[in-house]
Amino acid sequence: MRLTKLDIFFLFLAFLSLASIFIALTIPPQKIGLLLLKRTAESASKSELIGRIATQIQRTCLTWKNKRACYLRETFNWVRKHVRFRNDTLLENFLLLNNEPSYTIEHGNDCEGFAVLIASILKRLNVSNIYLLWGVKGENLAHVCVLVQLDDWTFRSFYCYSDFDYKWVERV
Repeated sequence: MRLTKLDIFFLFLAFLSLASIFIALTIPPQKIGLLLLKRTAESASKSELIGRIATQIQRTCLTWKNKRACYLRETFNWVRKHVRFRNDTLLENFLLLNNEPSYTIEHGNDCEGFAVLIASILKRLNVSNIYLLWGVKGENLAHVCVLVQLDDWTFRSFYCYSDFDYKWVERV
């Protein structure tokens, strides 16, 4: 029996579907969500918008001896000053389309949008050792925040709360 190109294409699609089902069964949804947020932060760090924000922060830090410390401080200050915190709507939560930094800046966002924005700015500023953390509190409350490892092996957190049990970590 000879397979046509169309047969091969459909076999490939079937394989991808089976692989997706297997992955979905073996990887917890929180980890998948965190990987999506990581990917969004990494791609957004290359955007023109994040570049403009990073340039503003770099100008603010020109006179600082420890640029990295300034970048951390000024990124946090910039986000606090320019972005409104608000809870996602059910539709936004379901579609996961609202975590792009441009959306977060224009409409406000919850912890996921804030985490992606902060991580993408820091990545653009060449800050290393940036981590996204996914935690839970009780059975119904989830939270995402950013943690940055400092030069002295301590950490600086952005919106990480001590009463959450952080179960998933992803380096950006």
